[in-house]
Amino acid sequence: MVFQSLGMKAVMRRYGNILTLMDATYQTSIYALSLFMIAAPTNAGYQPIGVFITETENSRIIQEGLEVLKKENPTWDPTNIMTDKDEREISAYETVFPSEKT
Repeated sequence: MVFQSLGMKAVMRRYGNILTLMDATYQTSIYALSLFMIAAPTNAGYQPIGVFITETENSRIIQEGLEVLKKENPTWDPTNIMTDKDEREISAYETVFPSEKT
């Protein structure tokens, strides 16, 4: 499941191409679900620009979440990306945004 409010879309358009941060809960809740938050730094601190929930924490599923956000925001192409040192997240970003800058 992917969620992005109109406010999140507006923040993504304004700030999401500079730096995008991904953070995930990774098995920190009692449910078998992980919450991935995509955020961007703004003039008022980091703001969420999209979220998605998954049952499986693998690169393909993370990629699918990012692709839904990319499809809904075709101009989203972050220059810089920050993740945990997690190969699944890095691989997903590199697949969705294939360029020398990632």
